[in-house]
Amino acid sequence: MEEELFPYSRVVDPEEVKRTPCFTTLPVRVNRHDHLADEASWRFSKEWAEIMEDGDVKSPTQCSETGNFSSYLFPESRPERLGLLTYLGELAFVHDDIGESKDFQGAVEEHDALAVAMDPNETHQEIKNVRAANMKKLLSQLILECIKIDPEIGMDIVDSYRKTWLKKMDVPDTDNFQTLDEYLNFRYLNAATEVYWIMVGYSHGKKLTKEEDELIANVRRVTNKTLAFINDYYSWEKEYRASKGQEIARIVNVVAFFMRTEGLSIEVSREKTRNCILEFEQDYLRERSLLYQAHPSLPLHVRKVVELFGSSIASVSYWSATSPRYNSWRETDRQNGGAVPVLEREIQSVTSLKQNGHVSNKQPANGNITNGHSTEAGEDVHLPAATTLTKNDATPKEVNGVTKTSRIEKEREWVQEDIANGDAFHLNLSALLAPCDYIKSLPSKGVRSSLVDALNVWLQVPQKKLIVIKNVIEMLHHSSLILDDIEDDSNLRRGKTATHNIFGTAQAINSANFLFVAALEAIKTLKNESAVTVVLDELKNLFMGQSWDLYWKFHLKTPTEREYLAMIDAKTGAMFSMLVRLMQAVSPLISRYNFDHLTRLVGRFFQVRDDYMNLQGKDYSKQKGFCEDFEEGKLSYPIVRCFETHPNSHDLIMGMFRQRQDKPMVMESKLQILECLEKAGALMATRELVQKLEVDAEEQIDVLETQMGETNPLLRLLLKTLSIVPQTAVNGVAA
Repeated sequence: MEEELFPYSRVVDPEEVKRTPCFTTLPVRVNRHDHLADEASWRFSKEWAEIMEDGDVKSPTQCSETGNFSSYLFPESRPERLGLLTYLGELAFVHDDIGESKDFQGAVEEHDALAVAMDPNETHQEIKNVRAANMKKLLSQLILECIKIDPEIGMDIVDSYRKTWLKKMDVPDTDNFQTLDEYLNFRYLNAATEVYWIMVGYSHGKKLTKEEDELIANVRRVTNKTLAFINDYYSWEKEYRASKGQEIARIVNVVAFFMRTEGLSIEVSREKTRNCILEFEQDYLRERSLLYQAHPSLPLHVRKVVELFGSSIASVSYWSATSPRYNSWRETDRQNGGAVPVLEREIQSVTSLKQNGHVSNKQPANGNITNGHSTEAGEDVHLPAATTLTKNDATPKEVNGVTKTSRIEKEREWVQEDIANGDAFHLNLSALLAPCDYIKSLPSKGVRSSLVDALNVWLQVPQKKLIVIKNVIEMLHHSSLILDDIEDDSNLRRGKTATHNIFGTAQAINSANFLFVAALEAIKTLKNESAVTVVLDELKNLFMGQSWDLYWKFHLKTPTEREYLAMIDAKTGAMFSMLVRLMQAVSPLISRYNFDHLTRLVGRFFQVRDDYMNLQGKDYSKQKGFCEDFEEGKLSYPIVRCFETHPNSHDLIMGMFRQRQDKPMVMESKLQILECLEKAGALMATRELVQKLEVDAEEQIDVLETQMGETNPLLRLLLKTLSIVPQTAVNGVAA
């Protein structure tokens, strides 16, 4: 049983543990491949210094004489996965240290930069500085390697990092918490507890089912609490000493919490934390025993996770008690001969500890409030405040015997004055921009913006100009979405009500047209003659491609496969081609390389994948409705493919498309069309084409990397995150 449960780790000699400040009662385990963890730690330090800093390589934070932290944190990690997990661990430690060294606003900015870097295919936050761009470049290769080894759990790690840990910025101090439960709930987020357990599953390649996860919930709960206390106990000295040199001290630690809520000294608070840890270890043993008694036939992989709970408690405690990260202060004190005490042992509360600087969790107010519309490179347009005419009675009102002039009469007076003086009343842009702001607020994959960041690894466009290009592409894309929904008569866009159904069709069209004007105004700020030509060329292609898409749908005329792909090249490919050509136009580098083949492949990959996901993707169904392309009568690639290989299905499907022109298509008709596509092999053929286009795009990236002399992990990662599509459905349900 022991060998089956722990093939990759060994137990640290208990006598060796006793010779250290560690007081755990549980067995300590360490990975047998500790050298791989150390190699990854040094790799991170070198790459961080090269890409993020001044080239000065510092000692990794996880390395110690007793072993690498990740070797204790992931004792059962498979060898090929240990290095990747170690790299992520080094990143977390460095991020934590940088945050502690800055004031609150500086920590928020560093936090946001990492959030962008950990975001492989969404751009809810803009990359606005070189540091954020470099961090994204640093992490993209790592994320790509994680996904290649284990696509499902690898993406779970990335999602959990940015949706839980990176979403929760560190609060300034323990004054925010009134109860221990409140504090612990925050610490679980702050310490990335959820991310850690996903990483544990990744380390040994086994993801628990929802039922298995619920089965061991009590043991996990005790483990989480114990790990939080262990981290706070051993990191207290480091955090407290660091806080003394800051104008703003942010000590988020259970020791500080006990000091404040119970009026204890530092000594007593630390002793209480120590006793709690020992008590929690016994709670773990009790909960584990109860679980095994209730489920004597627990599967081996579930039992392994339960045992690793105990190992993590002991191993983290042991490493923390011996590592330089939490114990370098001891050497400092020895060098000072103990003559200059750093800790003032009888301070009674964190409040008195922080008299030189009070921390607030409110961020500094920004006096420049804008609506986010850009004109000059990197600058925002400040629009006038909306003028609202309130509704009043048309007749004057009498109040306390005095006649008051109504608002309407006042308006008449103003109009007469304007006419007499030759003045004009100026309306603001609020009505024009409302539909634009709405479509912009909807969730987005941000593929085009991510592609700009990826290509900039090669083209090195300055950030201000890059932001202008992103804004132009975004405005034109949003305009096309508004018009597409009107032309397709769609009720939903990204799971929300379509723009024209909120603001009216006429208003939506007017605002969509305005975005073309706004985009051209922004392009002029680049001060590049060819940039305007690029936009006009590609807009012509876009409208031409859209015209054929609409023509085929209106006339129920089926294009050939070749015609359909040509339509994609013009319609979908136009935006991809536009962003590449704009970047080349303003790049300081002389571009001798042709990106046309890559943009054509990416455009086809993106559109055919979208056609497939519309019929097979569960998330797509939630956002747009089940098989929405059928509802719109769209002749997408699966339909085109079906008619070419099985022409007998033409009349049946077209007959149902004609019926939908008068009334919504019923579910039975949608399922019948899906059945036709499945029998004809059209869905499988569509999936195979998506996969082939992905392979072709990767090969073209190989060619460009060779030509450019630089790898592009951002571009590969973007492609990889879009490649995961569900298996062919059976009876309309994705497998």
